[in-house]
Amino acid sequence: MLPNMYYRAGVMELGPINPDPNSPERKQMFELMNSLNVPLVMEDTNALLAYAETQKAARTDIIGAVGYCMSGQYAINAATHFPDRVRRRVDVRRATGDRSRRQSASRCRKTKAELYFGCAETDVYAPQRLSTR
Repeated sequence: MLPNMYYRAGVMELGPINPDPNSPERKQMFELMNSLNVPLVMEDTNALLAYAETQKAARTDIIGAVGYCMSGQYAINAATHFPDRVRRRVDVRRATGDRSRRQSASRCRKTKAELYFGCAETDVYAPQRLSTR
């Protein structure tokens, strides 16, 4: 399942994002991203899992979570909040910001899932060196 993480704001699709960091589209994208937090996304994850259990074709005893860019932290949290369900693989491309990456690394110790992390070689939002402060 792929949830619309911005449904609370009434946004169904963002469309093309202008690469200009000062563009209105990019500002809207960051406002929407910053409106999310772990408790809200875990509430949605719980609802998705409950819905999946009503579907005959869904296998719900073992699931995986995929996070890309800012949703990486939520994939890790799904594995830590639902450790008996998210067991196979969490694929996290990148979590945003040093603080969320440190928190995500700490949460990784609480999961039973197999974790995979991959990062872009050049990404202004994911510096090569992670601060340990």
